[in-house]
Amino acid sequence: PYGLTYGEWSVSWWQWAYGLPVPGHPLFDETGADCAAGQSGQVWFLGGVFNVSGSATRDLCVVPSGKAIFFPVINVEWDNICPPGSYTVDELRGLAASFMDLTTDLSCEVDGLAVQDVGSYRFTADPFAVMLPEGNIFQFFGCGTPAGTYGPMLPDGIFMMLAPLPTGPHTIHFKGTIGPPVNFTLEITYHLTVAPAGRMAIVDNYGPPPEGSVPLAPASPKTSWGHLKTIYR
Repeated sequence: PYGLTYGEWSVSWWQWAYGLPVPGHPLFDETGADCAAGQSGQVWFLGGVFNVSGSATRDLCVVPSGKAIFFPVINVEWDNICPPGSYTVDELRGLAASFMDLTTDLSCEVDGLAVQDVGSYRFTADPFAVMLPEGNIFQFFGCGTPAGTYGPMLPDGIFMMLAPLPTGPHTIHFKGTIGPPVNFTLEITYHLTVAPAGRMAIVDNYGPPPEGSVPLAPASPKTSWGHLKTIYR
């Protein structure tokens, strides 16, 4: 779709996810208010969440009309960056694959309609690199990785590409479990709004924050991708 294979789109997804600083990052945000961060082109990215529970319900995400939507039900990449390692490309590929081989309980629904045979949407890609900004995810995970370009990374995951949805409200729900020895479940619900062209209004179901309130910082990563990689190794 849109000139790339699913595997190539998965690389673009990782470059988007790792290319944003933690403040305002859409995968740390549990409300959906930050879902426009870093988005461009014909395809918008959605994703999981970095928090303790592995779950989020995002009610505030607004997507422009005419945009396809691409997201992982559950995914992984392996690298030598965080935590530091010395694996070959083939070893990185094998580690990513062995992690994805543990997945169970996969599901995905769009507006109440279930996607069939979710596991058949598993894709890999060639090694890739990312440009990490200052305040990047790896710094948040305690690796102290300075801003710069890093690789190789090897991806593996289950990804969905949705054709542009009609304007109005939509619900996207996806879930997947990584079994023993990790035993981690990711479950995400988006109650998103597709806005007519030129009318990217902010959806606010909760009203303004109380006067004098302090913005919330990202939660401590007791369960996070970096932590899961450390456990698995």
